Amino acid sequence: MKVIFGLLVLAALVVATVLAAETWPLYYVVPSAALVVVYLLGCIVNVQPKTAVVIVNPFGGMREARQGWQLVLRPFEWLGKINGAEVFSLQKRVLDVKLDVESEDEEVLTLDLSINFRIVALIKFLEFPEAEFKESLSEHAKALASERARLCKDRDEIMDKKADIEDFIHFGFQRRMFSGNLLLEEYHGIKVDTVVISDPELPEDLKKAEVEREIAEKRAEAKVHEAKGLARAAKALQGRTPKGQQPEMKREKAMELELIRSGAIKKENKEVEIGPHLAEAIDSLPKGVLAFFGSLFMPKGGKRKGKKKGGP
Repeated sequence: MKVIFGLLVLAALVVATVLAAETWPLYYVVPSAALVVVYLLGCIVNVQPKTAVVIVNPFGGMREARQGWQLVLRPFEWLGKINGAEVFSLQKRVLDVKLDVESEDEEVLTLDLSINFRIVALIKFLEFPEAEFKESLSEHAKALASERARLCKDRDEIMDKKADIEDFIHFGFQRRMFSGNLLLEEYHGIKVDTVVISDPELPEDLKKAEVEREIAEKRAEAKVHEAKGLARAAKALQGRTPKGQQPEMKREKAMELELIRSGAIKKENKEVEIGPHLAEAIDSLPKGVLAFFGSLFMPKGGKRKGKKKGGP
């Protein structure tokens, strides 16, 4: 709009110069017109994309000028130099904040916040020194994070609900909570786009406790799987025991077989040791007698051990 106004002023000056040429000498008109053109060209400022400038007048007024051709009516206006700069970037910025929050059980956890924001009102943004601005934003972020973390029972729940805390802080920055019941845009001239919480890094003692807890959980899970395996084995052997055997004996037998299969215990070796002479004497007996004595003295499933007949 200001560029259009400047072109209209230039056109009016050209028309006035042409009309004045009828009464004024030509050597007055031409230099005057050239000076007017040079002046107007000097008043035009090209502001680059994603940048802005502050135009100041002698009465203390300031206005913001963003991307495009802008008209500065010198010497009545000029580019303001604030904190040693005339051109200010409007790129998105990030403020990193480290803060401690406490759960309902009074467990403390350190959070790393990244507040992504952009400038929407440059003059308001420049009213505060950088250190004061960062402190103000950090305090409000800490207040919001602490408010939400107190609703969590312990440290683990805070970590699980990290996304909820991010949304709560982001929404909190949109509320009227700054000096004079102002919005963040009205007070600091910025708009928060996102809030990101990095995965918290636990202290060494907590890391050790976390590892021990995981090991205990894995051991408990292994015991559960072992118990399930024993239960399956007991169920499979329910119909394989002789009549009259008690259910408790079935379960004990199944557990024993399962422990033998897994290698937890060794299978009992049911062998009867006999001397070589007794073995020869037994071998010389008739088969009927041998079977009779075997049923009396040999344990069920066992076998005798000795030298074979005709050995050295």
